[in-house]
Amino acid sequence: MGDPKFIQTAVNSGGIATTANTNRDGSGTLATIVTCGAASGMRIDAIQFHATAATTANTLRVFLIKGADKRLIKEITVTAVTPSNTAAAWNNLWIPDPPLILENGYSMQFAPATAGTYHASVISGGNL
Repeated sequence: MGDPKFIQTAVNSGGIATTANTNRDGSGTLATIVTCGAASGMRIDAIQFHATAATTANTLRVFLIKGADKRLIKEITVTAVTPSNTAAAWNNLWIPDPPLILENGYSMQFAPATAGTYHASVISGGNL
């Protein structure tokens, strides 16, 4: 058993997806949330997803990608919401359990099933 690894450098990364993509195989337009560039990997504890306008019921799909290998790792249900001064826009905090450990060269990308503007932000994680 190796020594425990702790986050060395915080990662504040994210992406914006706007193009509808109903594919579950990782093809089509995807937006990058984070790319692991650290030689020793990256830990992701939580990702915040947030719409910036009215949403229709659909699904956000999150993929783990290395080269041509694209794997669907999470589907998040989006509910229909019309934001206003008294109603917050749709949002979702995904806390992977256990936390995701990405090897060097991997990225995490996402796309909505219907067009809209969705932000994804790593709010807890970093390089190991």
